[in-house]
Amino acid sequence: MAHRSASKLTFSSAWDAMNDEERTAEQVAAIAIVTACGGETKAQYVLATDACLFSVTEYPNEDAALKSALAIARRGAFVLETQRAVPWRATWEWKRKYAKSRANSDPLGQCPQVPWGDRTHRVAIATYSNSVFSGSH
Repeated sequence: MAHRSASKLTFSSAWDAMNDEERTAEQVAAIAIVTACGGETKAQYVLATDACLFSVTEYPNEDAALKSALAIARRGAFVLETQRAVPWRATWEWKRKYAKSRANSDPLGQCPQVPWGDRTHRVAIATYSNSVFSGSH
């Protein structure tokens, strides 16, 4: 199962001390690391208010994504904040399972189990999302 990783990349203080050739080498190295870990960049955006580069990258699995992020961070030029990128439609499926679980379970409303990479987690989708995203707020 493919793993999509969402990352916010900013520059470390080491980046400021580098010349243009060193910066280019760091950029090339980061792309090589992603490729070596089986990653394929699906989208990249500059987030001006966060002063960062936002990327969505698909990896063969979660371990490859974490290995890539760690290898890039170890080089010292970039600071990464990385998390799993979940498709929007998947949250609606969780919400549907959650609502069904609440209707058919004990009064505490046990949350459904949802696959998350190689693991299974219990997920609760707030009922607030129903009013916010349906336009009834």
